[in-house]
Amino acid sequence: MKSMAGIVVMALVMLTSCGPVPSEEQAQPVAEEHIASQEAALTGDCYVRIECSNGAIKECSGTGFACSASGANNGSVTCNGVTQRCFPILEPVCSCFADGCCNTTCTRLDPDCRLVPQDPL
Repeated sequence: MKSMAGIVVMALVMLTSCGPVPSEEQAQPVAEEHIASQEAALTGDCYVRIECSNGAIKECSGTGFACSASGANNGSVTCNGVTQRCFPILEPVCSCFADGCCNTTCTRLDPDCRLVPQDPL
């Protein structure tokens, strides 16, 4: 009988030494988050993001494992068949018209090419 009482006492000590058992309300949010993340993994929810050379961000999310990113041709992201591309940085080309830059190779004078007097020192 003493040995049986000792076993019961040891079992009680071991159960209470681990701390209180979480209540159902405390355990439910953790369980719901775990289930949601497992469902997302099973359905193939995905997200991709890249930074373009000009600093713009291209990102998308999709389902069914249908997300990809590529660095080719300045970069792109694709989700569920919809592609967003990074566009190359295009330097403005000077024309012979008033476009804010002076093209000295124009056969006629570019209206943007004018003499700007130097500030006196």
